[in-house]
Amino acid sequence: MKTAITITVRMKSTRLPMKALKEFSGKTLIEHLIERLKRAKLPNEIILCTSTNPQDDVLIEVAKKNNIKYFRGDEDDVLKRLWEAARKYNIDFIVATTGDNPLTDPEYIDKTVKKFQETNADYITSLDLPWGTFSYGVKVKALKRVLELKKESDTEVWGQYFAKSNLFETKKVKVDKILKEAKIRLTIDTPEDFEFVTKIYKKLYHKNPSFNLYDVIKLLNKQRELKKINKKIVQKISSPINTNSLIDFTKAIKISRDVIWECFEQMDSKHELSFVFSKNPKIIFVNLPAEFRGKDEIHENEDDLYIVIDGMAKLVIEKNNLEITKGDIIHIPAKKNHKIDNTNKGIKYLVIKINKT
Repeated sequence: MKTAITITVRMKSTRLPMKALKEFSGKTLIEHLIERLKRAKLPNEIILCTSTNPQDDVLIEVAKKNNIKYFRGDEDDVLKRLWEAARKYNIDFIVATTGDNPLTDPEYIDKTVKKFQETNADYITSLDLPWGTFSYGVKVKALKRVLELKKESDTEVWGQYFAKSNLFETKKVKVDKILKEAKIRLTIDTPEDFEFVTKIYKKLYHKNPSFNLYDVIKLLNKQRELKKINKKIVQKISSPINTNSLIDFTKAIKISRDVIWECFEQMDSKHELSFVFSKNPKIIFVNLPAEFRGKDEIHENEDDLYIVIDGMAKLVIEKNNLEITKGDIIHIPAKKNHKIDNTNKGIKYLVIKINKT
């Protein structure tokens, strides 16, 4: 099996124009990323994946200068570009990174490749790492399958294709508690982000060019004022992707624990209360905040099956009060009035609709 790190990068950024070539600590942003990715031991190649737009010519020169592979493909369809790059270099599994994350963690790239070698999974994530340091592992055969089924032509954000369908086996790399709880933003999308990351580099890079995420956290714990630089920046929310074409309703649907938690994490980031995972059968993810009080519901021809993933709440069915908590399964027959009356500190659950007609 041949593996590669891919770098998705273009020069079209709007909030921070030409950011890939902005310089700090003696190198451009993209060169700092390449330097860090070269520390990963298990991937066979690093491939810079950009577009055929002439404005991206300069990125090819960066790839040549830094002795890595490169590929030019579709401007908007990132998945197609990644698949074609993998096909050109005979790659079986990619770890996908993006050009605005110079602190992408090479240790967890190796852990992602190792997880693939152990499990042969289609899609592997490490999303518990600080924002801007994680990557995505994808089997190239799974990439091809999505390309055959998807409807969108703009796939700049594409993880949902794998996380929210039943076609692929997904796995999650376990992240160290210290890194998981760091709650810091280390991507570069705005001038504030750029200032934040460049100050981290200024304090750490010249002493040790191979500094790691633990060094970053240690620095920020000592100099807490640095965190304020980009504290108010809100991560851009990606448009929802229609994954119904990737759900095979002739097969049994398995929703793995990793997929469930990734969906809830994405809902948390978008402040979404519900998400329709599939329409046939109808499966809804519900993510209610603390002290939420719902409205009365009644379904003429549908039973509801609640599966509580986390948290607790008071559920009222007709005039009966039930305390529901993690692990509970509740069947609510059709024509029974019901509502969530109090969620205490919050609750996450699945609703499976059972049509009676």
